[in-house]
Amino acid sequence: MTDVYYGLNIPEYLAKNTSFQEYLKRNPMFRDKFTDSGEIADGTLGLRWHPVENATSVLAGTATSWAGDNYLAFSPPPGDDSWYEFIQCGLPAPAGITSETAMQQAILSAESLSAAFPIKYGLHAYTVFNADPVAAKVIVANYSVPAIKSPNAFMFGDCA
Repeated sequence: MTDVYYGLNIPEYLAKNTSFQEYLKRNPMFRDKFTDSGEIADGTLGLRWHPVENATSVLAGTATSWAGDNYLAFSPPPGDDSWYEFIQCGLPAPAGITSETAMQQAILSAESLSAAFPIKYGLHAYTVFNADPVAAKVIVANYSVPAIKSPNAFMFGDCA
C-alpha cells in the first residue's frame, strides 16, 4: 500500500496523536505543510496522501459523498496495473450516420430510442450532420472502466 485517500477529519485526528506529533517534530518539511495548509504532505509516513473531501457520486439525482469525513482508504500505486484492469462497457450510440433532428426524434419513445441508439462496445465512431449551420461532427468513443482484479488491493477504514 502506497496511497492513502482521506476524509476531512483525518488531519485533525492525526494532529491529536502523540506519536504523529513526535514524527512531525523530526520531519519539519512535512510539519510545515501540515501546519500551513492542514493537508497531509505526500511522503508523510512514507505514503502518498490524497484528500477526498469533494468526492461525490450522484444517486437518484442527489449528490452524495462516498468518502465520509472519517474515511481512509489505502491502495497500491495507481500506475501499477497489476491490481486492476480496464473492462469494455456498453455505450448507446447512433448506428453510422445520423442527424441531430433524427436523434431528437428518436428520444421521444423508448422503442425508437433503443433502435436508434444500439449499445456499442469498445472503440466505435458515428457522424452527426447538422443543417443549420451546415456541419458534420465525427464522434469517436471507447468506453471502459477500471475494475479491481485483486480483492485485497484496497483497505478501507473509519476513524472515530
